[in-house]
Amino acid sequence: MEAHLDDARLHVVAPPGSGKTVLGLEFMRRLAGPSLVVAPTRTIQSQWAERLRQDFAAGAADWISLDLRQPGLVTITTYQMVDQVMSQPGAEPVLAALRTLGVQTLLLDEAHHLKQAWWQSIIDLRKRIEGVHTISLTATPPYDSSAAEWERYIQLCGEIDMEIPVPELVLNGDLCPHVDLLYFEFASPEDLQQRASFQSQINELVADLLHRDSLAEQINKHPWLLDPEAHEADIYAEVEWFSSLLIYLHTRGARLQPELLELLDAEAGELPCFDTEWAQVLLRGIVSKKQRSLWPQDFVRQIEALLKQHGAIERGHVHLLPSHARNRRLMRSATKLRSIEAIVRVERETHGADLRLLVLSDYIYPEFLGTHCERSRNAKSLKLGAVPIFERLRQLGDERVGLLTGSLVIIPASAAPTLLDVCCERGLSPADLRLEVLEALPDYRALTLLRGASRQLVPVMTETFARGAIHILSGTQALLGEGWDAPCINSLIIASNVGSFVSSNQIRGRAIRTNPSSPLKVSKIWHLVTLTGVPHDEPDLDCVRRRLKTFVGPNHREAAIQSGYERLGIPASILTPQQCAQVNDEMQALSANASWIRQAWLGPANAPDWKGLFYRSIQVKGRKLMHYAYLWRSVEAVLYGAALSILGVGFDAFRHMLSGGRGLAVWGMLLLMLLIGLLRIAPDLWRALRLYRQYGLTGVTADRVGRSLFRTMHALGKFDEDMPEQALTVDRFMGQVSVSLKGGNRMDRHHFATAFLEMMGPIRSPHYLISSVTSARSTYFPFPELLRGSEAERAELLRQAKRLMGNVRLVNCRSREGRRVLLQARACSIFNEWEDAGESLSRWE
Repeated sequence: MEAHLDDARLHVVAPPGSGKTVLGLEFMRRLAGPSLVVAPTRTIQSQWAERLRQDFAAGAADWISLDLRQPGLVTITTYQMVDQVMSQPGAEPVLAALRTLGVQTLLLDEAHHLKQAWWQSIIDLRKRIEGVHTISLTATPPYDSSAAEWERYIQLCGEIDMEIPVPELVLNGDLCPHVDLLYFEFASPEDLQQRASFQSQINELVADLLHRDSLAEQINKHPWLLDPEAHEADIYAEVEWFSSLLIYLHTRGARLQPELLELLDAEAGELPCFDTEWAQVLLRGIVSKKQRSLWPQDFVRQIEALLKQHGAIERGHVHLLPSHARNRRLMRSATKLRSIEAIVRVERETHGADLRLLVLSDYIYPEFLGTHCERSRNAKSLKLGAVPIFERLRQLGDERVGLLTGSLVIIPASAAPTLLDVCCERGLSPADLRLEVLEALPDYRALTLLRGASRQLVPVMTETFARGAIHILSGTQALLGEGWDAPCINSLIIASNVGSFVSSNQIRGRAIRTNPSSPLKVSKIWHLVTLTGVPHDEPDLDCVRRRLKTFVGPNHREAAIQSGYERLGIPASILTPQQCAQVNDEMQALSANASWIRQAWLGPANAPDWKGLFYRSIQVKGRKLMHYAYLWRSVEAVLYGAALSILGVGFDAFRHMLSGGRGLAVWGMLLLMLLIGLLRIAPDLWRALRLYRQYGLTGVTADRVGRSLFRTMHALGKFDEDMPEQALTVDRFMGQVSVSLKGGNRMDRHHFATAFLEMMGPIRSPHYLISSVTSARSTYFPFPELLRGSEAERAELLRQAKRLMGNVRLVNCRSREGRRVLLQARACSIFNEWEDAGESLSRWE
């Protein structure tokens, strides 16, 4: 630990439930002095105090303080309180008390909260307490933050000193074996009808736009098209919108001026068709504040009226694709109550009296309690929330269902004796609580803790739950989704719509803690998905995909631990109720197979050297923190698909011939079917040729870019550990390309992968571009931020790229010529659909 404190900061990343609190206590002990612990919520603040009292019972009450204005040997407060104190004129007396006390340690728990809020107050506090050491603990560093947020975060917490991966913690017994499972349900007919109606309106709108001569006339009069050279800087800043103007005119059959196409380094035949996505780009630009003044105001009002007529404008924003609000209705569909009920039945059968199941949702909806019981069976009025879930499960006949939210707490009447015992053990008297009989629910009691005992509400309910007086608990992720310590949970149903890495990881962490009372604990995390049955329009599934992107768990089809949705082995699309039922059956079977879950993490019982089979390798399919890259929008992928299409048609013809066909008729049929096959693949073949013109064979490009980058980082000493070039591998299969660095430490692989994905990813606004020019095409690669710091670093990457890629040059995108090149590069990136090149994966095998 001392080796990491040379800058007086220690930054530790470990999953929820892995013992960060114990780690923090050990750091405080070693630094030997008064400490200030800062937590994000009062619940977590209370848990720190509880842990200290458990571990240091003798006299703990004398030296623990929960009041920042009256600090003690260990003061535990919240970020909100620090912000409140530091933002007021009366901060100096509090700071003076901390300095007089001689605070040595500032411990920031769940430090990811500091990426946006409270960070300035914490920095001010640290500056005004001399000699303090900062220890930052988090399970979820804000990798998905903006560059500014990440810079602030690192400025406060320091670079990550220690990151402990989940597989190591499971192997060491610090986390329990667990598995992610999905349960699918089709949306209600009402929701599907609403989406279909909206899509029909949008299709009519796009068709209307293409036939509007007035729109084409106004676009042709736009200053950017009349004098593009004079507006080159504006076009550079809005290349996507400028492209939408040309795409609209081209789709209408207009002949575009060569100088307009030259700006984008494109030919008319390379422009995509004007579809819903391009229509959204075009219309957003027309009604935006920035562009509005460039159009006649009567024309803008006509466009706005047209948008309102087709229901394509919400709160002043144009939405031709389903908006977040429309998707949210689907994601909160009450059909998920059926999924929850089915999961509970399976888990109850599997665990029996040992079941400790938590359902987390986003909202409470107290109006559905009790008296609305009959109404709750009406799917049209029902909503997905803590109370409707409680009602649905209560109606299953299980008398041990509880409700825990910030404003409403309900327990079964049968749990009252256990709860009273817990209160007594925690020093609460009968006068500190009230159990109210519910008229509509005579077998249940509403719980309220009075006066200063309200802080004890969550701990009391947690212990009552752990002792088995409650088997199923419905709650809100706002109260229980972060920092809540309940090791007894062995099943978690996420009925929340959170998709971000930080929030999802915190929720998931409630279930993966080890339970001293149950050494063989295996936990299940259920994710609910509402389907539309429409390819490429599954917003709820997309949310779950994002959620699973960074979580590791067993691969359901092979012996590996990895992240990502693909490890679940679910079909690419589920279009029928039969497919949905089949997948659900498979998930339920896995849920009941605790031995498989345990073995997937810990290995076969007869393989004591299973730990030796694990190696640290991180895969990447995108632009996040990655060490392994898949690029699937490649020429090879398209050609493979085309070849398979032809083979499929040819096989049908050959099978017809074998079934009895004879003579010229059969050969004529074969020729006709092969011709149909060629016509079928013509668009894909054209796209493949277009991609080849821009990028060449992706596998070759990825290999050369990866090796150029590896050699550069190696020559510049960017790797902490020395490794041979053989550590870099490039694999190709069926048009997919994977690049992996199986060597070095975690940060080496992280830095390499980040830089590689910058170069192979979409072109935004880089400072420099690498331009590779051949007789057939020009290819552009963004220069990675990691290596643009000095001229020597830029020169070394360029030197290595020339050795492997031939004629390349460095383009400064801040120069006039560079802006023109960047404009062309960004246009090519948009037209060739290079925006979503992959997705990140972590893998141990």
